[in-house]
Amino acid sequence: MIFEEQILQLRKAFPIPLESSPMDQKKIETLYSIAYDMYERGDYSKASDLFTQLVLRQPYVPRFWKGLASCRQMQKEYKRALHAWASLALLEGTSPHPHYHAAECYLSLGEKVEARKAFQCALTHLKQEDPFYNRAQTFLERIDGSH
Repeated sequence: MIFEEQILQLRKAFPIPLESSPMDQKKIETLYSIAYDMYERGDYSKASDLFTQLVLRQPYVPRFWKGLASCRQMQKEYKRALHAWASLALLEGTSPHPHYHAAECYLSLGEKVEARKAFQCALTHLKQEDPFYNRAQTFLERIDGSH
Protein backbone atom coordinates (compact mmCIF):
# COMPACT_ATOMS: atom_id res chain seq x y z
CA MET A 1 0.00 0.00 0.00
CA ILE A 2 2.96 2.33 0.46
CA PHE A 3 3.39 2.68 -3.30
CA GLU A 4 -0.25 3.64 -3.97
CA GLU A 5 -0.26 6.04 -1.01
CA GLN A 6 2.89 7.71 -2.31
CA ILE A 7 1.30 8.23 -5.75
CA LEU A 8 -1.86 9.72 -4.19
CA GLN A 9 0.18 12.08 -2.00
CA LEU A 10 2.22 13.24 -4.97
CA ARG A 11 -0.88 13.79 -7.09
CA LYS A 12 -2.40 15.93 -4.33
CA ALA A 13 0.80 17.95 -3.94
CA PHE A 14 1.32 18.36 -7.70
CA PRO A 15 -2.09 18.47 -9.36
CA ILE A 16 -1.22 17.85 -13.00
CA PRO A 17 -4.17 17.26 -15.31
CA LEU A 18 -2.62 14.13 -16.76
CA GLU A 19 -5.52 13.27 -19.03
CA SER A 20 -5.55 16.70 -20.63
CA SER A 21 -1.80 16.88 -21.08
CA PRO A 22 -0.52 13.57 -22.44
CA MET A 23 3.18 13.38 -23.05
CA ASP A 24 4.78 11.18 -25.65
CA GLN A 25 7.77 9.02 -24.77
CA LYS A 26 10.23 11.38 -26.44
CA LYS A 27 9.08 14.24 -24.21
CA ILE A 28 9.25 11.96 -21.17
CA GLU A 29 12.86 11.08 -22.04
CA THR A 30 13.69 14.76 -22.57
CA LEU A 31 12.18 15.62 -19.19
CA TYR A 32 14.19 12.80 -17.59
CA SER A 33 17.40 14.08 -19.21
CA ILE A 34 16.76 17.58 -17.89
CA ALA A 35 15.95 16.27 -14.40
CA TYR A 36 19.06 14.08 -14.38
CA ASP A 37 21.22 17.01 -15.54
CA MET A 38 19.81 19.25 -12.81
CA TYR A 39 20.55 16.54 -10.25
CA GLU A 40 24.12 16.22 -11.52
CA ARG A 41 24.56 20.00 -11.22
CA GLY A 42 23.26 19.97 -7.65
CA ASP A 43 19.94 21.71 -8.34
CA TYR A 44 18.04 19.13 -6.29
CA SER A 45 14.91 21.20 -5.79
CA LYS A 46 14.20 21.67 -9.49
CA ALA A 47 15.28 18.11 -10.26
CA SER A 48 12.92 16.84 -7.56
CA ASP A 49 10.01 18.73 -9.13
CA LEU A 50 10.75 17.18 -12.52
CA PHE A 51 11.19 13.67 -11.12
CA THR A 52 7.87 14.13 -9.31
CA GLN A 53 6.19 14.95 -12.63
CA LEU A 54 7.76 11.86 -14.17
CA VAL A 55 6.62 9.62 -11.31
CA LEU A 56 3.10 10.99 -11.61
CA ARG A 57 3.00 10.35 -15.34
CA GLN A 58 4.69 6.93 -15.28
CA PRO A 59 4.68 5.55 -11.72
CA TYR A 60 6.06 2.12 -12.64
CA VAL A 61 9.40 3.34 -14.00
CA PRO A 62 12.10 2.63 -11.37
CA ARG A 63 14.63 5.24 -12.54
CA PHE A 64 12.10 8.02 -11.96
CA TRP A 65 11.66 6.91 -8.34
CA LYS A 66 15.43 6.61 -7.95
CA GLY A 67 15.86 10.18 -9.13
CA LEU A 68 13.14 11.44 -6.80
CA ALA A 69 14.50 9.51 -3.81
CA SER A 70 18.05 10.70 -4.48
CA CYS A 71 16.95 14.33 -4.74
CA ARG A 72 15.02 14.16 -1.51
CA GLN A 73 17.92 12.52 0.27
CA MET A 74 20.35 15.14 -1.00
CA GLN A 75 17.95 17.86 0.21
CA LYS A 76 18.00 16.19 3.65
CA GLU A 77 14.28 15.41 3.34
CA TYR A 78 14.94 11.99 4.79
CA LYS A 79 11.38 10.95 5.63
CA ARG A 80 10.18 11.87 2.15
CA ALA A 81 13.20 10.12 0.67
CA LEU A 82 12.31 6.98 2.62
CA HIS A 83 8.90 6.88 0.97
CA ALA A 84 10.46 7.13 -2.47
CA TRP A 85 13.12 4.50 -1.66
CA ALA A 86 10.33 2.20 -0.45
CA SER A 87 8.46 2.66 -3.72
CA LEU A 88 11.62 1.88 -5.66
CA ALA A 89 12.24 -1.21 -3.53
CA LEU A 90 8.76 -2.46 -4.38
CA LEU A 91 9.39 -1.95 -8.09
CA GLU A 92 12.89 -3.44 -8.16
CA GLY A 93 12.27 -6.50 -6.03
CA THR A 94 15.63 -7.86 -4.93
CA SER A 95 17.78 -4.82 -5.68
CA PRO A 96 19.88 -3.97 -2.61
CA HIS A 97 20.41 -0.31 -3.40
CA PRO A 98 17.05 1.15 -2.28
CA HIS A 99 17.52 -0.60 1.08
CA TYR A 100 21.08 0.68 1.39
CA HIS A 101 20.04 4.28 0.72
CA ALA A 102 17.03 3.94 3.02
CA ALA A 103 19.46 2.85 5.73
CA GLU A 104 21.48 6.03 5.14
CA CYS A 105 18.29 8.04 5.62
CA TYR A 106 17.47 6.19 8.82
CA LEU A 107 20.97 6.92 10.14
CA SER A 108 20.54 10.59 9.32
CA LEU A 109 17.28 10.56 11.29
CA GLY A 110 19.02 8.84 14.21
CA GLU A 111 16.92 5.69 13.82
CA LYS A 112 19.67 3.10 14.29
CA VAL A 113 17.36 0.10 14.71
CA GLU A 114 15.64 0.79 11.38
CA ALA A 115 18.99 1.56 9.74
CA ARG A 116 20.32 -1.79 10.91
CA LYS A 117 17.30 -3.61 9.44
CA ALA A 118 17.70 -1.82 6.12
CA PHE A 119 21.45 -2.55 5.93
CA GLN A 120 20.79 -6.21 6.73
CA CYS A 121 18.18 -6.35 3.99
CA ALA A 122 20.63 -4.77 1.54
CA LEU A 123 23.32 -7.29 2.51
CA THR A 124 21.03 -10.23 1.75
CA HIS A 125 20.90 -9.05 -1.87
CA LEU A 126 24.47 -7.75 -2.27
CA LYS A 127 27.33 -9.74 -3.70
CA GLN A 128 30.59 -9.54 -1.78
CA GLU A 129 32.39 -7.95 -4.73
CA ASP A 130 29.89 -5.07 -4.83
CA PRO A 131 31.45 -1.96 -3.21
CA PHE A 132 28.21 -1.40 -1.29
CA TYR A 133 28.72 -4.74 0.49
CA ASN A 134 31.77 -3.54 2.45
CA ARG A 135 30.15 -0.17 3.15
CA ALA A 136 27.01 -1.83 4.52
CA GLN A 137 29.15 -4.16 6.67
CA THR A 138 31.10 -1.18 8.02
CA PHE A 139 27.91 0.71 8.88
CA LEU A 140 26.50 -2.36 10.64
CA GLU A 141 29.69 -2.71 12.69
CA ARG A 142 29.49 0.96 13.69
CA ILE A 143 25.82 0.64 14.63
CA ASP A 144 26.51 -2.50 16.67
CA GLY A 145 29.50 -0.85 18.34
CA SER A 146 27.50 2.21 19.39
CA HIS A 147 25.02 0.32 21.61
